[in-house]
Amino acid sequence: MGRLRWRRGGALSWVLVLVWATLGCGEALEPGPLPPRCAGPAAEGHFPEGVYLLTMYPGTQLFSYFGHNGLYVRRGAVDTIFNFGAFDTRDPNLLSGFVRGTQDYLLATRSFASMMDLYAREERTVVVTALHLPPAVEERLVTRLLFEAREENRVYRYHWFSANCSTRIRDLLDQVMDGSLAPQHGVESHRTQYSEVLRLVRQDVGVWFALSLTLYQGAHRPLTQWELAFLPEELRRLVLASTGEDGSPLSGEECTLLLGAPQRSQVPRFPVAWLAAVSLLVSGACVWGLRRGAARWGRVAAALVLGLWVSLGGLLGGLSLGLWWGRALEIFWANPLLLVMSPVGLVGPLLAAGLIGGWRWSRWLRWPLALMLMAQALALLLLPWWGSPLQMVQAALLWTPATLVAAWAVGWRRA
Repeated sequence: MGRLRWRRGGALSWVLVLVWATLGCGEALEPGPLPPRCAGPAAEGHFPEGVYLLTMYPGTQLFSYFGHNGLYVRRGAVDTIFNFGAFDTRDPNLLSGFVRGTQDYLLATRSFASMMDLYAREERTVVVTALHLPPAVEERLVTRLLFEAREENRVYRYHWFSANCSTRIRDLLDQVMDGSLAPQHGVESHRTQYSEVLRLVRQDVGVWFALSLTLYQGAHRPLTQWELAFLPEELRRLVLASTGEDGSPLSGEECTLLLGAPQRSQVPRFPVAWLAAVSLLVSGACVWGLRRGAARWGRVAAALVLGLWVSLGGLLGGLSLGLWWGRALEIFWANPLLLVMSPVGLVGPLLAAGLIGGWRWSRWLRWPLALMLMAQALALLLLPWWGSPLQMVQAALLWTPATLVAAWAVGWRRA
């Protein structure tokens, strides 16, 4: 009878995994084709007078996952790159300031040659797009850039979505064009902050996993083409699709100046399905290791793995709660996944120690585990009312089986 129940449970687990693999994540969005390589003098970095949008594609370091851009001005006595993405790397409060929303960035200037040397060393792709602006508009743009690059004007309060290296250029172009740029791109897309952030961090499975479960507030709202330009490569696409006040294209010729190394994804095609399968297999293995009469080594291994898995949910819940309290990154606010990956899960080390040291010692853990199960049940009961029910199912598949096994383990025996 015991075998029959195990086989039924195993079959149900695999059915759930297969269903999730069918309904789960799709293919990651890939950037569009690049323009041809620069030729002639442009291949050596020598461009005619004008204003150019530089788009630097993502790199392999965490701060470069989203790419970068700048404006290159070669006009009269001005021959420099204006970079809105500069910050002081020596600032000890860099990360905490980012979370709290108190981090300042600044507009820095740099020579074209030194900037390209930097990106060549990092093996990053750089695309140069000429801007076709009427002389009066170009004059206003250059004057505004020189004004904002002054020491007393160049610092601004950074926000990753609304005030970054890309949106500052986007908004500045709209201002010098008398507000004619933004109305061209109000069409809503099918893409969201959630989809775009996860697409761009897919080369780092750890970062992808943490963000897939902590992004929530507003992250699933479809973005307009204008809003999507918070990403450098999307700003380039926006410029290519824009026109000036006279109806002529805003962009001119463009070419790829540097061709970097290809980025490789570390995230499986169906990542949450894969993680859910691991969760169910781990839970089943822990039941086997903690069963009555199991060998001590099996019980120790199962207790350690179960404690670690429960603790992982607690750590992510604590991270989500901390980012919510930070009050700056609203994309992390009001995350209902805290009902599933509760910070209460930080009792995981005590759970492991209790299961290894003796059943009597761990009995009091029934109450926090019961609280976690009730919260997870509530989250699933309210599933239709969440902004992203699929994301809630992801979290439940990852942690509810482990919570059930933990509750069974501490309450199964009586001292």
